[in-house]
Amino acid sequence: IGVCDKNGAKIFEGDIVSYRGEHAVIVYDEETARFCLSFDTWSTDFDHLYGKDVEVIGNAYDNPELREGES
Repeated sequence: IGVCDKNGAKIFEGDIVSYRGEHAVIVYDEETARFCLSFDTWSTDFDHLYGKDVEVIGNAYDNPELREGES
């Protein structure tokens, strides 16, 4: 998506990232034509949150358990 996390790892659609103890999936929002972080109860885009604030911890395809039981 053109953004790297705090460790310099490239962020891709479908990645699961950690931000302040919460996990989010990177999704593409067709309405706004931008990539967003989708948390359980809220979402944001990279205009409001920088890649250096998040850490890639897996992806939704290989690590679906990382989405279970999140706050």
